[in-house]
Amino acid sequence: MIHLDNLEQLNGKTPWAPKNLFERAKLGVETVEKAIALKKVGLKLKFFSSEADSFTKFLFALVQEKTIGEGKNHLLISASLRATFKETIALFEPFGIVCETIPLTCEGIVNLELLHSAIYPTTMGCILEPYDSITGVVQPVEKVCEILGRERHLHLVSTSSFGLQGLGARVSSMQIGPMLMIPHGWPLPSTFDLDQIVALTSTFQENLEKSQEQAMHLSYLRRFFERSLEAMGAKIFFKEQQRAPGVVVFGFEGLHGELLAYNLCQKGIFVSIGGGDRPSLHAHLTRMEIEEQLAVTAVHICLHPDHDELILQKVIDAIREMR
Repeated sequence: MIHLDNLEQLNGKTPWAPKNLFERAKLGVETVEKAIALKKVGLKLKFFSSEADSFTKFLFALVQEKTIGEGKNHLLISASLRATFKETIALFEPFGIVCETIPLTCEGIVNLELLHSAIYPTTMGCILEPYDSITGVVQPVEKVCEILGRERHLHLVSTSSFGLQGLGARVSSMQIGPMLMIPHGWPLPSTFDLDQIVALTSTFQENLEKSQEQAMHLSYLRRFFERSLEAMGAKIFFKEQQRAPGVVVFGFEGLHGELLAYNLCQKGIFVSIGGGDRPSLHAHLTRMEIEEQLAVTAVHICLHPDHDELILQKVIDAIREMR
């Protein structure tokens, strides 16, 4: 390979990389740190190749800080944590890490009483998703922080920026996809892929700017949809709880959720009954001590900002034909 230009050496990229890549990456990082107030609470932004890589590196750093440094090996996790994260945590158990799962209540939030009683002198911290993506129920992050106290770590892991603004002041670390926010003192090197840093920070900023407007739109659509469902006799799960905008779990008495999902699928309307790296919706609800007869009726939908009343009316009409 013959290099006739020193731009690659200067930018650490290919010769046709933008000359201002360094500046764009630096500005993107600064903007994200400011948006979540990371500097005020001593957190630093790191980047990794993937969400799984980011979470694995975080666990290594946590073990080094709390297990090796302080002799703590007990880790609490929420029952709503995704299976991929649980599998990664399980890899650390042969090395002495004891993991304990805290169940959810029938209201869809982590059981605070059991969380409090599960804390031991060897507890290093808790890993929690800020909201349950299956039910949409927002988790009581502030109360969890109070229970854990300053000496125990609270790590939030999420796939989106929803609800994370301002949480930096109350948590020990956060992860949004492959972006990891950890204490300054943790020696954890991150990627030097400038293209990835620019892409991740740009996407985050764009989502953050749109989040408030989209949340209002999705909340409106959810009210419109839920009122129409209730008029047909549907049960809206977790209606009284604070939920992520756009997430709806509903069902009809006597109509199995899987059958409802299948019939809607035949009409080109796709809803979810769980699965993948999440448990089935039915299993998730019954673990929260919701009656089996009610849990089997449930289906899950997640509204998108591109949806409107006309789209939802077609869904409502399709459901009405089945009733």
